[in-house]
Amino acid sequence: MQRTQKQIEASRANGARSRGPVTDTGKAASSRNATKHGLTSRDIVLTTEDPADWESLRQSFFDHWQPDGEMESRLVEKLAACDWRLQRTVAMETALLNTEMDFMQPEIDRVFSEIDGPSRQALAFKSLAESKALEQLQRHQTRLTSEFHRTWKLLTQLQQERAAQQQIAAAQNEPEPESAPEPNPLPTPLPHRQTTPPNPQTTPEKEHESQCPPA
Repeated sequence: MQRTQKQIEASRANGARSRGPVTDTGKAASSRNATKHGLTSRDIVLTTEDPADWESLRQSFFDHWQPDGEMESRLVEKLAACDWRLQRTVAMETALLNTEMDFMQPEIDRVFSEIDGPSRQALAFKSLAESKALEQLQRHQTRLTSEFHRTWKLLTQLQQERAAQQQIAAAQNEPEPESAPEPNPLPTPLPHRQTTPPNPQTTPEKEHESQCPPA
């Protein structure tokens, strides 16, 4: 199953925002998880599909989510597998309609002198609906979509909890800031003493005379 660049980019956009390892060593270890754990091409790729396409999709999910630990790695693996199978159901739906239109072509030529494309598709869809083939395929798509969203939600929750625990641990390991020295207290000002300035018009002699009684 050949995947276009648009499909690969859409697959990468399906995930939530990653809170995985931030160091180069952590990212390298997380990337290696894609080869150490989970499904191989023999487990999920059909003989009509390209194993290189699966490995590319799988690695893109690991690069995006940056899982930490086996549990997160398995959830990322499951997301990639769901997306791969959903892509397959889209291709199968197209193949069913094309095959049915080709199969009905002799009968269409016998009944219709001229027929457009949408009409041929409608006849093929009607025939497939009667055989329950499309209904079963659509049920399979619904199940895969629900499984994808459940896994996405659980993985997002795990990574958010891990990020919160890392923030708490980092805050606990931070040294307490040194307290600034207290400033010296300002000196207490002396009380203000009011003094009566001398009267420039009164001399000591006059002041003495004013205090002496008259003769």
